[in-house]
Amino acid sequence: MNMRKFTMAENIFEDKSNEKFEVGLKDEFIGLNIYASQKKYNEYKEKFEILIGHDTEEYPFSKEIASQLGNTLTHFEDEKFKNDRLMLTERLMKKMSDNYVHYEASLFHNVMYVLTESQQWKEVANLLKELLSSEKVTPTAKTISYLKANLVYSFENSVRLEVQEAIQNFERKFLIGKSRNV
Repeated sequence: MNMRKFTMAENIFEDKSNEKFEVGLKDEFIGLNIYASQKKYNEYKEKFEILIGHDTEEYPFSKEIASQLGNTLTHFEDEKFKNDRLMLTERLMKKMSDNYVHYEASLFHNVMYVLTESQQWKEVANLLKELLSSEKVTPTAKTISYLKANLVYSFENSVRLEVQEAIQNFERKFLIGKSRNV
């Protein structure tokens, strides 16, 4: 979609919000996607707060909400959003852990992307270890390849070795073991 269509969609969304029409979960997703595509961080964060259930439990946290949040966070690639995106990603990870929500493949990839782009290698290792023991993830070879390729940017040797071991264990359990069973 071009910017004009998103502006029109944003106007329709705001009109619906201001009228007496009930705004549902799908409407919140539309708003989230509009603001992410337009890179309107403040408006995006308002929708993020509603969906993550920080202030209210209007929408029970679910795999669908987690996926929408994780997929839209990647729109904020500019350097000025880097810390904000990391903060929201960490909140999303905590909420998922607290609610035992499963990581779908695209969400897992997006979370790993944000963590590696932010040089949070210790967090990468910790999340891989947590998910290895809980099996709350559907990983893909694409994500593992991405982690391996970017591991050269981990400059602290002990952390790099820890991440490398976590990747190997993760790959062995979820990807190599599964391909033998097929």
